[in-house]
Amino acid sequence: MQAFRIVISDCNLEDLGAVGGNFTWSNSCTKECLDRGLASQAWQEAFSFSRVVHLAPSRLDHIPLLLEIYSEPAVNYRSRRCFRFEEIWASHSLFPQVVEAAWAHPQLGKPMLVGK
Repeated sequence: MQAFRIVISDCNLEDLGAVGGNFTWSNSCTKECLDRGLASQAWQEAFSFSRVVHLAPSRLDHIPLLLEIYSEPAVNYRSRRCFRFEEIWASHSLFPQVVEAAWAHPQLGKPMLVGK
């Protein structure tokens, strides 16, 4: 853990904060915020309207995080539909290809339409 803290310090990374629930991990008697989004000052300046969102819990002990990337203000955060990952999607035969395509060609702030 100390080596990880040194890397964070050496790279001048800062916690982006998050919206949503206060905890990202839990077991039967403990809740903690273990998972975080980190970024450099330059990244934060380039994408100053971005945010980390704590999504709804799944069957796992960590909740998923969503990084919404925007270089300009979104029209209205409240009016947009909330993204919800459905675990059943991972069982679809095209799931690996869709994820690869999304990572290879990200569209900042725009939803990716598949199958059109």
